[in-house]
Amino acid sequence: MDKNKDIELIMERLLDPSEEIQSSALDMLLEIVKGVSTLSSTSAANFDYIENNKYNLEQIVDSLHGRNKRILSDILSLVYVYSNSNLSVHYRLAGNILPLETFGHLYVKKLLGNVVSSKTYGENVKGICQDSISFLFSHNLECDAIDFSCELNLLNLILLHSDSHNYERIFLYLNDLKKYDTQIERLILEISLKMKDYPTALVFSIRNNLSIEEVFTKAERIEEKLQLAFMLRRLNLPLPQKQEYTEIINKDFSLFSISANFHAKEFFDYLVQDLQIAKPKKPLEFLKGNPFLRGDRDISSKYLSNVCLANAFVHLGFGEDSIFLNTNDEFSADLSALGDSAKSETLSVYSSFGAINYFSQKNTIDELNELIFSDFSCKKTSALLGLAISNSKIFDDNHTCLAFLRENLAVQCQYQQIATLLGLQMIYSHTSYNKVKPILFETVYSQLADVACFSAFCLGSIFCGSGDAEISTILLQVLTDSKNQSSPFFNLVVLGVGLLFFKNKKYSEFIDTLKNVTEFSSHCIILIKGLAHFGSGDVDLMNEIFADYYEDNESVDKKNNALKALALLAVALISSGDDLFTKMALRIMNSASLLEGDLIKSTIALCIALLSPSNPQLELVDLLVKYTNSNDTKTVLNGIFGLGIVGAGTNNTRISEILERLYSYNIKGSKTTNSIIIAQGLLHLGKGTMSLSPYIYHKNYLLTKNFVGLLAATVLLLEPEDSPMTNKYPFLNYFFIQASSLKQVICVNKDIEFVKSILKIGNPINLVGVVGKPKKIASIQTHESPIIVQDNEMVECNDKCITRFIEDVVVLEE
Repeated sequence: MDKNKDIELIMERLLDPSEEIQSSALDMLLEIVKGVSTLSSTSAANFDYIENNKYNLEQIVDSLHGRNKRILSDILSLVYVYSNSNLSVHYRLAGNILPLETFGHLYVKKLLGNVVSSKTYGENVKGICQDSISFLFSHNLECDAIDFSCELNLLNLILLHSDSHNYERIFLYLNDLKKYDTQIERLILEISLKMKDYPTALVFSIRNNLSIEEVFTKAERIEEKLQLAFMLRRLNLPLPQKQEYTEIINKDFSLFSISANFHAKEFFDYLVQDLQIAKPKKPLEFLKGNPFLRGDRDISSKYLSNVCLANAFVHLGFGEDSIFLNTNDEFSADLSALGDSAKSETLSVYSSFGAINYFSQKNTIDELNELIFSDFSCKKTSALLGLAISNSKIFDDNHTCLAFLRENLAVQCQYQQIATLLGLQMIYSHTSYNKVKPILFETVYSQLADVACFSAFCLGSIFCGSGDAEISTILLQVLTDSKNQSSPFFNLVVLGVGLLFFKNKKYSEFIDTLKNVTEFSSHCIILIKGLAHFGSGDVDLMNEIFADYYEDNESVDKKNNALKALALLAVALISSGDDLFTKMALRIMNSASLLEGDLIKSTIALCIALLSPSNPQLELVDLLVKYTNSNDTKTVLNGIFGLGIVGAGTNNTRISEILERLYSYNIKGSKTTNSIIIAQGLLHLGKGTMSLSPYIYHKNYLLTKNFVGLLAATVLLLEPEDSPMTNKYPFLNYFFIQASSLKQVICVNKDIEFVKSILKIGNPINLVGVVGKPKKIASIQTHESPIIVQDNEMVECNDKCITRFIEDVVVLEE
């Protein structure tokens, strides 16, 4: 009660004509008001009393002048901050003399919230906002500062207040926000350039379709330029052949040769030798449980193509294997028996040489030289496909393969034409290389429906995301041609249309045209929307897709089921790349599996694989195992392929045992047996050095070419019993090689010499919004480089590095 009398006395003295007495009373009132931040009961009671007498203070403030009036206005701003947002802002504008530290960060955040809710963004208000946001940054409240900067459209303040002290926290928070606002990505780029974090700047400049040379010109030190070049080689983006980039740095290394991936074989050999995994694996070592490989029997011709494909997956890039380069004659493949009558086997077998020599075009030519320069035949086509595979991730400035493949398209056999087109697609996917366009414009009008459909897909893949009007018109013609609609490749035409608008939302006009042209417009629209909004997590769009295709319908025909399957695939595409979105999508899939038929269940198996490639989470593996025990062949086949994709490159023991047991359950079904062989090959992809995940650099970048390969295989398996991959075209399983990438960490110095460095591997911790400098990884294991890193793991280096992304080749500071 005495305190209330003190406050009444203070208010009386504020009416005194003497400015000194007024000032003394204001100081006392300010101390009482500030005490509310202590959260004591006495301070709260005093504040309540002042709050109840705020109208008296309003009358008093009108009678004051000069500095005293401004101080009381600031006090009234605090009094009104929780009760009247407009008056709080009004009195802060009238006062604005006391520093914000006087009232603390809770007042500042509430004041900014009042500005946002009142939507009064005049110039005078803008000054208060700038001061408040600066206050938050200076007190390590970066997340709140960024939120208000975004709400008030003051993103420039984030750039202004970024420094070495808060850069990491700001980057993590902005990186988590980028999916909600396209301006954020450009801001991250500007901040990373300001902080001279050029590797991060490179990733975000590419995401924003900006010139990579701008980042190179800003990088001053040779170590920085080398790191950027090594990143470009992984991104399949070679530098232009300018003198400044082609100048030799050390040995035969130049920035251009590094970015063009000319030295891939050298780095891979170093990894393989250091990990002591160079010794070839015998078929029985990776095809455990296979009843058709016993003792020293030759490989059955019935399973030859799939065994050779699995062998190619396992020895991807190793340069030697135990079937074709066999010294003990324990196993052998009688290639002399392969003639043009065995087209599928021939096209699969010889091309596997290219996969085994994945990083060496020269070795592939040496092995297949005689066939490459022979007359038209299946063997020559298979050799050319192998050459394309070995060249698919290495830049060829002379485009040697293009000349060979263009010439080979003159063959009349549709098997050979599709194998040739596959080679073209693997090399030029997502390049928009215009010299390929006239070649495909000829084949897309082929009288052979399979060739026409596959050519349409190749156009969509190569010009992925371009929205090219000429190509879209041609794809419409392919869609409406009745002869193409019965082709097993017709789903690839639909995919080609969708890929043309990959991450390109300017599709409304094309969709309007599509609706009036073809009965398959709904199929295309689903994939266009899914691919255009890829990774966005757009919940409204997912609801729209389900409302259109999953409402109760009396006619559950084949076409309707196909639309439901594509709708699930679209949901997987929209949810891809983000852990939260992925969990949401998996819950949707799980619910759908309880309600829908076998086609939907088989599609769910593929969607699970697409959402989690090379990441065998326990609950996902359990769900896929459930599908492999189904009575429906479609579900079993896709369950097996799903296990192979989810476990690809992990050598996962549990999945290996599951696949081994499946032989005994499905011994009579050749398609099922062949799918198990492929899945086992994928499981041991590159002997554990490769991954099918298209995401790199902490999931900040998508390898589009890799993703297209994985998605094409997924779409072809939507109807697995009739799929070309499980029937006449087993060599299409090479889509999985297009989807593969190395998951190594190799350390080098500025002289590009291999360096042993101590690396910490563990599970990443989400540090968004966490103060201080906590640990970034948990369950830490320590190893010496080089190492293999799984997709759910993160690496820290004990030595100082140029880049935050400890992946692939890392350049160390001196």
